[in-house]
Amino acid sequence: MANLTENATLSSVVSLRPSTSIHAADRLPPAKDSKPDIIFRIGKDHLRRFIRWVTHTYPLDAIGYEDELLFATIAVERAQNIPQFNFAVDDDTLPLLSKYPRTESCAKLHTIMNHIMNAICEDEVLGTIFQSLRIFPVTNMCKAGDVGQLVNLIKIPKDACIRLQSSPRKQEQELADELNDFPGAWFSLTPRWSDCTHMLSVLPWNNKWLVAFGEREAFAVYFNRKDDAMTVHTKTAGNWTPISRAYYKLNEVLLRRTFVLTRDMMALDVGAAPGGWSQRMAKQAKAVLSIDPAALEIPHVTYTAGMLMPEQLGSIIHVPSRVQDAENALQAFAPFHMYTCDMNVEFGVVLDLLKNLRQYLADGALTVVTVKMFRKARHMLTLIRSVQEQMRELGFGDLQVIHLFANKKQEFTVIARKCNTAKLKADTKETLPFLQADDLDLN
Repeated sequence: MANLTENATLSSVVSLRPSTSIHAADRLPPAKDSKPDIIFRIGKDHLRRFIRWVTHTYPLDAIGYEDELLFATIAVERAQNIPQFNFAVDDDTLPLLSKYPRTESCAKLHTIMNHIMNAICEDEVLGTIFQSLRIFPVTNMCKAGDVGQLVNLIKIPKDACIRLQSSPRKQEQELADELNDFPGAWFSLTPRWSDCTHMLSVLPWNNKWLVAFGEREAFAVYFNRKDDAMTVHTKTAGNWTPISRAYYKLNEVLLRRTFVLTRDMMALDVGAAPGGWSQRMAKQAKAVLSIDPAALEIPHVTYTAGMLMPEQLGSIIHVPSRVQDAENALQAFAPFHMYTCDMNVEFGVVLDLLKNLRQYLADGALTVVTVKMFRKARHMLTLIRSVQEQMRELGFGDLQVIHLFANKKQEFTVIARKCNTAKLKADTKETLPFLQADDLDLN
């Protein structure tokens, strides 16, 4: 894996815990003397969930947020306790950096930075957030507006073809014009990722340019993921191209939950159209029974009376009717080891369906339902507790309430298991730390 090139001036701050609380990190700008190692451009809608996830999953500390930019530093000591990021610096990627002034600490820090950036780019939990997320690694800084100092700082190789990234877009175009007009330029710029040999990232902040420059391979995972994120909703790219945004809700649940759906398990999806959740379960389940009067926009077979289990693993069996009229199909393919419902209805309707369908679920069946709010909910934590209590009354435990990256502002997801009485008595009432009442739009 290619590393970013760097000079020796970079943050040496390390910590075992995030240096700034989530509430401070998303409301306060970073200190003027901050030396961020990596910056994310992300809108406020996903900000708090993103901060919790990346600081929980990766050795990063959020240090401030300003103008849609989240500033973070690398916690090197924490990274050494995570096998994924604890490796020798002198790996086979070092020759890419050998011609630049460096220290061992900078080499370690920037190698970790490159691996963190690539790991985040490959993190499927983030789903469609990559359509808007931009990542700016920082390996050096110079005075803003001084193109000569920038060019001398990054030591551009002869005949390099550079892909420039900056923010905002206006700044990117202005900087590109200045670089193109640089006297005696021995390099060229291209807007095409496929044509470049090097990548230059320049982010203006606090009268400085925060800079990273590296060979194309150092940014390959990032740009490949950006390309993938822009094509996820097409319906012609193949059977497993996600059919809808809802796909990513369930994908995140299955990635974050310890429950493993296997090829000997049946799944039930109520209100399935256009088929995003059925499509995701079909990748792992024996078969999925999808109930919805509306048409599915994914490959499937239509249920007929007396139908046997399809031989093809991962088959989606569509019952084009209401749940109340699907009893024969439910009896034919029960028990179900996973149940999902993402219907755009009041939660009371979701509960009524779950009450009636519980008899068809296997003991321990994973249940995933969406709670959609159609009116103001000023007392969000009270609402969450109410949802949990109602689910327990129906015989479901191991409850978790999550606001997923793919959830809209006014909805959240409830995950539970069908439990016996003894299990319910022992069940905890705590929610996951990834959900806060102010994550949701209450206005």
